[in-house]
Amino acid sequence: MPAIAGDKPKRRAAAAKLPSSTAATNTARLVSRSIAFSNSITPLSTVATQRTIIKYSAQAYDPPIQRTEVDEMKIETNGTRIHVTQQGNGSLALVFLHYYGGSSRTWDLVAHRLSDRYRIVATDHRGWGESDAPVDGYRIADLADDAEGVINALGLVRYVLVGHSMGGKVAQLIASRRPRGLEGLVLIAPSPPSPTILSEEQRATLAGAYRSRESVEFVIDHVLTAKPLDARCREQVVEDSLKGAAQAKAAWPEIAMREDVTAAVGAIAVPTVVISGELDQVDRIDTLQAELLPRIPHAAMHILRGVGHLSPLEAPAEIAQIMESFLEVVDAQRTRDLDDVHR
Repeated sequence: MPAIAGDKPKRRAAAAKLPSSTAATNTARLVSRSIAFSNSITPLSTVATQRTIIKYSAQAYDPPIQRTEVDEMKIETNGTRIHVTQQGNGSLALVFLHYYGGSSRTWDLVAHRLSDRYRIVATDHRGWGESDAPVDGYRIADLADDAEGVINALGLVRYVLVGHSMGGKVAQLIASRRPRGLEGLVLIAPSPPSPTILSEEQRATLAGAYRSRESVEFVIDHVLTAKPLDARCREQVVEDSLKGAAQAKAAWPEIAMREDVTAAVGAIAVPTVVISGELDQVDRIDTLQAELLPRIPHAAMHILRGVGHLSPLEAPAEIAQIMESFLEVVDAQRTRDLDDVHR
């Protein structure tokens, strides 16, 4: 049984402004080419022709942010202490899983917009943020086991998984297991379930993308975003990227990115929405249309205009709007299911 450690003081966001980057090195340029190459995946022979695709313009929706207290704790599960933040209220919980280089903080701007109606749970993957960093155990199945352990420890009865990029691949595997209580799946710029093939040079360069402030800033400006981040968000991305453990940074390009979970993803049965940035250079729209959507034929896709890969930071209001509409569908489905049971 996973154990919950004592709460920690509430987190304070950094607001320092970064200096402009002047070190666009050859290594950083290769990072950009490597990540773009990661989407050169052979398409499936059969691609779904019927697909719901909705495009959202940036700044289309920006309600006041509801500020709530954030509780922090560590939950021991799967042999590792996982850092967890919680806020908000509601019978339905939203469980957020971050991208390669991020942390639970990645979701703050989205979570604040939803915490008045839903219970928000955000984790740091092992090796990232404030979670422990074991020597090994960084396969997609390990990260999925960590997240399920947190869910079980918190006793979540109803929840929706929300995964971004690497966290999206983890969320796909969890959803394929059809765990009790899972009612929906939100995939934001998700990594596809199929393996990504890189050369050894590209793999080594990607593993070193978060080695220095200069390399992180170059990746932010030329790979991860299509819109400028404000100073606070930019500093947060730099801090989170640099803070990751060396073994966690190496594990994604060396292990998890190569893994094939396509056979499992076909078992996903819950309502699913895929949100993709129009200008995403990492997990491109055409890659998701070829490698992900045919395997989840009931999924709807939403495209955010003018947005890159870091959509939780570039377009949090638009993501919150899409999620609220999707969660209304999830609640409606639950109501229908309950009605059927009582007939």
